[in-house]
Amino acid sequence: MKKVLFICDYIPPEHSATGRLTYFLAKGLSNSCEVHLVTLSTNEDRNDVVNNFRTYRLLNRYGKYQKLVRDSENKNGFVKLLYKIAYRIYYFVISKKGFQNVSEHKRLIQKMCYKIIKNHNIDTIVSISNPFANQEIAYEIVKHNPQIVWFPYLMDSNRNNVAYLGDREFEMKCFLLAEKVLVVPALLHDREFIEDFSDKIQCLDMPIIPVKKENSVDRKDANITFVYAGKFYEEIRNPKQLFEVFLRLPSNYILKIFYGGCSHIVQEYKEKLGDRLLVSGYIPPEELDRVVLDSNIVINIGNTVVNQVPSKVYDLIAYGKPILNFYQREDDISIDDIEKYSLCKSISYTNCDIKEIQDWCDMNKCACLSYEEATCNLKEKRLDSCVKELEEIVCFPKSNLQ
Repeated sequence: MKKVLFICDYIPPEHSATGRLTYFLAKGLSNSCEVHLVTLSTNEDRNDVVNNFRTYRLLNRYGKYQKLVRDSENKNGFVKLLYKIAYRIYYFVISKKGFQNVSEHKRLIQKMCYKIIKNHNIDTIVSISNPFANQEIAYEIVKHNPQIVWFPYLMDSNRNNVAYLGDREFEMKCFLLAEKVLVVPALLHDREFIEDFSDKIQCLDMPIIPVKKENSVDRKDANITFVYAGKFYEEIRNPKQLFEVFLRLPSNYILKIFYGGCSHIVQEYKEKLGDRLLVSGYIPPEELDRVVLDSNIVINIGNTVVNQVPSKVYDLIAYGKPILNFYQREDDISIDDIEKYSLCKSISYTNCDIKEIQDWCDMNKCACLSYEEATCNLKEKRLDSCVKELEEIVCFPKSNLQ
């Protein structure tokens, strides 16, 4: 049996989409391999130890958060509201701190990795980025342990990652030690990157991960609620046109956003839209799930770059909710996938037909699909399909060489 070590920064219930897909791919692979997953932190205060799957969670800053949430469940009225405010503030503060001190994080993860390798005779490493620091950790380990087979898995390349600016030469040097460089389909559009690693590239799609659904609320409200959750970037994912569209839609269309970035643009339109635009920062993922499932329609904004797909595209499909998809360029690579989802309406940012949008929203405002229905045209992206593909790559690496 293969003994595999996954290296990642965050796993559920963190916000990180990269961490979430890592967790579910690793757990799925444990059906055929012994799997160990090293991660920085999570809201959970226990380790998973299930059959052949174990997680190691470092820098656990979430004990106080969990206690605040747990205590709030035993309170009522105004006191319960105070607890809720307290744990939201605390969650925001520790989430912000989690992105600091990268060098210390690298040191702690690397130390734990060496311990696991020694104690469990690890023969394979799968390192997930972002950030690219995880690939550096794996590179240093494999450099001193050449018997270990290494599969870096990239959401985008180091040279194009605005969160971690590295250089092309180091990236090429780093991945020389890799058995295969696993990439999401979007990265295949980065021609320079593909040319650099033409003999090592293998595509592994991001899975659509099922969402636990409880009974939905009875939507008899006259308002139609839209939800956007994610980060805004002025150059890559600008919210301005979305807000302009909402200015022209009926007054009972309410937009809730849970976001980071571009705060000045959001504030400008908050003044214009008033009570129709409800603004919040990031909230705990389990709470966001409830908000999305209780909404009528969810929103996606495509990127202005073609080598990155917004990971939330796959999250939104998993919810089974109607998706209003705004794309900013005609060759947006996420359109091919998202339009295979039957409850999707794609709208060009530069050519919005307001009546068309309104008619579609009114017709689909109460719809919701099961996971099987939502992925009926995307079976290759279901979690079990992606796990099977990863299993073939990891367990039979030599047979995958092209």
